Amino acid sequence: MTYSSTTAPPEVAKTSWPFRNMAAALGLSVFLSAFILPAPTGLELIRDLLYIAFVGVFLVRWRLAVTRHERNRVWYFYFALILVAPLIILLSEPILKAL
Repeated sequence: MTYSSTTAPPEVAKTSWPFRNMAAALGLSVFLSAFILPAPTGLELIRDLLYIAFVGVFLVRWRLAVTRHERNRVWYFYFALILVAPLIILLSEPILKAL
């Protein structure tokens, strides 16, 4: 397809979800979960599965936003969610032990 000098190629809309911020948040979250925060004793497998679920939701939602070229500010919620995911799992230890 060729374009004349008077017509420009159509612009592809970009997403408003910042790649660097989201990747940094995911990296920090994985680091916190794996190395800093203690695993509840006897619940390591459950903790890992819950964390994988948080990361999975985050990655799927991020991918959908980029694919759909979303321009909304919902990414703030997912950014915060992935950062506090290790803390949520750590604080849910009493609930997990009661099960």
